[in-house]
Amino acid sequence: MDETLRRIGAKLALLPDLHGRRESHGEQGHRLRVAPLVPEGDIADFEARHGVKLPEGYRRFLTEVSGGGVGPGYGLSTLSSNDHPSCDYATESAVRDGNPDVAAWLRAFGEDDDPWAGTIEIAYHGCADFTRLVLTGPERGRVFCANRDAEDCTFAADDFLDWYETWLDTTTRVEDASRRTAHPGDEAELIAAFTDAPDRTSRFRAAWTLATLPELTAPGRAAVVAATGSPERAVRALAIALVGHLGIDDAAEVARGMLSDPDSIVRSAARRVQSTVDRDALDHGF
Repeated sequence: MDETLRRIGAKLALLPDLHGRRESHGEQGHRLRVAPLVPEGDIADFEARHGVKLPEGYRRFLTEVSGGGVGPGYGLSTLSSNDHPSCDYATESAVRDGNPDVAAWLRAFGEDDDPWAGTIEIAYHGCADFTRLVLTGPERGRVFCANRDAEDCTFAADDFLDWYETWLDTTTRVEDASRRTAHPGDEAELIAAFTDAPDRTSRFRAAWTLATLPELTAPGRAAVVAATGSPERAVRALAIALVGHLGIDDAAEVARGMLSDPDSIVRSAARRVQSTVDRDALDHGF
């Protein structure tokens, strides 16, 4: 799970600055912003209030990667948006995979009954379409798409992390069979692929693999900074995002130098890095 979380975190950090990605219809809502992480104490309080335990992958995602925001549809729901006294999370979920007649099953519920008891909303797609995570019962931990009006309930993934990373991969067009595999090569080979590969998929995979390395060498850091001057706008955007994500020295100065870049996505990437560095400095009292 640690590796999966690192991989998702790297992909998510680079996503806004990837040229050629697919845009979600709900991006205008979250604007590719990641909500603040959820403190462990807040999750424990939520679980105590509702008498339920969140699946481990979802819990760790909230505390280590993102508290909500960037995601399918109109974005990931936050834990606070799901924290209502009327929500019934502790009851055993009646949702079952392989239900031969979902429509009849849903009609059996009274108008005031909740067929989604024991599940939590993780994304809203518009109208009556939701994606939910099962918290209780035999399907605990699995993700399904639901629409009571359309009498539909379809399982989408066996766990939250797989569901979310599949969305990231689809959005970034990294859809081949090896999408969950790091780009091959050592640090120098990864930098070469990131800067020179002819296709965006290879560039992106090389960049996010670099982003998951424990530490770059001094020449590696210098090469990433140098890539911010690439004639390719896609490389410049990913390079400044890497500079910020990896915490490379002088990240703020590098970002400031890119605020006049001719490409709007590169400028946006530079502003994100600058604001992140400024916020971190404020948090540490610099």
